[in-house]
Amino acid sequence: MAFKLHDNIIIRKQAVEETIKMNKLLRTTIDGVPESIMLISTDYKILMHNKAVEDNYFMDEDMEPKYCYQISHNRTAPCKGAEHPCPSKCVKETLKPCSSLHKHIQKDGSIRLVELKAEPLFNENDKLTGIIETTHDITEQKLAEEILIQKENKLRSIFRAAPTGIGLVANRIITDLKQAEISALEIRKSNIKYH
Repeated sequence: MAFKLHDNIIIRKQAVEETIKMNKLLRTTIDGVPESIMLISTDYKILMHNKAVEDNYFMDEDMEPKYCYQISHNRTAPCKGAEHPCPSKCVKETLKPCSSLHKHIQKDGSIRLVELKAEPLFNENDKLTGIIETTHDITEQKLAEEILIQKENKLRSIFRAAPTGIGLVANRIITDLKQAEISALEIRKSNIKYH
């Protein structure tokens, strides 16, 4: 009987050590992801988060419980409306993954444009028990897109103002011509005789 009790203690101790080891591995893994990851309850409480959340958002230690909308928008209620649609609410309504673009307030006071992705988390009975929300900062990408659009518009205005014929060709297809060139091509085409 003493040996069996001793064996049970050893087995239980090994199980606890293995659980601690797996929890450390999980923590190291999610903290290694540079994007913010949160496990959110169906009432928007933050149940678990990675280090990026602490690095990027204001996490007041006195604030208990912490809600996703508090740390990212300094709000007292969940996000809503066209400017800040809540992907977690969408998940709750559809039980499917949802995403949206938001402007988030960072710890340093800066505002970043982020893509939020929310994924449903179900229990073994397929009941929604939580939401996994990831945040991908797309601020630099959007700025680069805006710069490209401005440069393209500038080139198009130069193109349109040019006194001589210029055509834009992409993959051997004419993608843009000045109106004068279109007229000239139509005249030439009408003069072609087929035999």
